[in-house]
Amino acid sequence: MRAFFVCSESLRDWAKQEIGDTGSPSCVDDEMKKHDALKLAHDIAIKAKHGTQKRAPWTQAKDAAIISQSATIRVGADSSHEWVAIYTPPGAMEPVEIDAVTLSRDVLAAWRAVLVAVGLAP
Repeated sequence: MRAFFVCSESLRDWAKQEIGDTGSPSCVDDEMKKHDALKLAHDIAIKAKHGTQKRAPWTQAKDAAIISQSATIRVGADSSHEWVAIYTPPGAMEPVEIDAVTLSRDVLAAWRAVLVAVGLAP
C-alpha cells in the first residue's frame, strides 16, 4: 500500500518535469494542494520513502502514515483485508483513521483532476 503512495509522488515528479518545458512546475503542487487526498498521499509517500518529513507536511499533520494491515481469512466464508491511513488534522484532538483503499480511489480521482487542470490530460 505504501508503494501506491510513493508512485503517486513519482507522478508528481513526472508532471512537474513535463510542465517545466512549457510552464511553471509549481502549478502542479498548487493544484495538488487543492485536494485533501493528494495532500495526505504526499505526506505518506514522503515518510514512506525517506523515513521522515523535513519540510512542513501538506496536511499540517506530522503523524500521517499507513499504520495497520489486518487480514481476516476464513476458509469457506467471507474474508477481509484492511489497510488504515491515520493522521491528526490541524486542531483535532485525536487522530483520524481513513480506509487506505478508499483514500487510494480518492487519490486517483484527484490526480485526474490535477492532470486536466495543468493541461497534461484531456
